[in-house]
Amino acid sequence: MNIRPDMSEENIQNVQPESTQAENPEQIQASLSEIFSNAENRPLKVKVLKQLKYLPLVFMVKMKYGQIEKISLTQQDKLDCSSYMSRSGLTFNGCFELKGNELREVRGIYYVPVSAEFSLEFRGKISRNIEDMKRFILKSLDILNVKNKRILIAYNNYSFSVFDKYRKGQLYEFEQLAEQGHLQMFSIPMPKYADVLEFTSVDNGTIYNHEIKFDEKVLYYEPYSRPGVSVIIFPRKETKMEITSPDHGHLVITLYPNRFYLIVHPKPITNRVD
Repeated sequence: MNIRPDMSEENIQNVQPESTQAENPEQIQASLSEIFSNAENRPLKVKVLKQLKYLPLVFMVKMKYGQIEKISLTQQDKLDCSSYMSRSGLTFNGCFELKGNELREVRGIYYVPVSAEFSLEFRGKISRNIEDMKRFILKSLDILNVKNKRILIAYNNYSFSVFDKYRKGQLYEFEQLAEQGHLQMFSIPMPKYADVLEFTSVDNGTIYNHEIKFDEKVLYYEPYSRPGVSVIIFPRKETKMEITSPDHGHLVITLYPNRFYLIVHPKPITNRVD
C-alpha cells in the first residue's frame, strides 16, 4: 500500500493494498511447525536464582570443574551418603530412600535432627550381595511395619539404620571471589546455627599445598567437608589475605570486615595436590 502525504481522505480510502490476499494464520503456524520440527531437542541446564539469607547446617557446593563438595556445620546431626562398592562387589555401603516398595540409591549429605528410628547390627556380614541386602532390608521393614513411610536408610554389610526425619542438603553455586588452581573462594551468607566455639582466632592456615596468611587475625573454622577440605573465614576488620602455592604462585585478596567467606578445595584426583 503506497500512501502519499498530499492525498485526500477519499483517495486514501480508494488505495488498494499491494497484495489483496492476507496470510492465513493457520498457514503461518504450519510453516513454523515445519521449521521447528528440524530443531535440535536436547535438555539444557538452567539455574534458578534465589536469595539465601542464612547458610543452612548441611549443604553442597558445586565447584568450577564440576566437583561436588558436601559440607556440614554440625558434626552430629548429619548423614553423609557416600556410595561404595569394592571391585569384587562383596563389600559395600551407601544409602537408600524408600519410595513405595522400592529402595532407590541416593547420594549427597542429609540433615538428621534426631537419631535413627531403629538400627539392626550383626556381628557377621548380613550379606555379600547388594541385591540380597536389599531384599533383607525390605523384609525387615515389612516385619516392623514401616514400609508405608518415607524413610532414609544407611547401610553396610553388617548393619542398616532407618531415619524418618531428614532433609537433604541443597546444592549451591555461590559467588566466586577468587581461585588458585583448584582452590576456590566464595562469598557466603551468615551461617544460621554456627557454633562460635568452633571458630578459632588465627593469622595463618593450610589447605593441601596452599599456604594462607592474614595480616590481621581472623576467625577460622573447618567444618565437616567431604571429599575435599573447606574453611569458613570471618574477619573482624579489613584484612589482606595472601595465598601461596608452589604450583600457582601467590594471590592477594582483601577481606572486608564482618562478612563470611568460604574456601573450598576438592580432593585431588591423583597423588599430586594442587
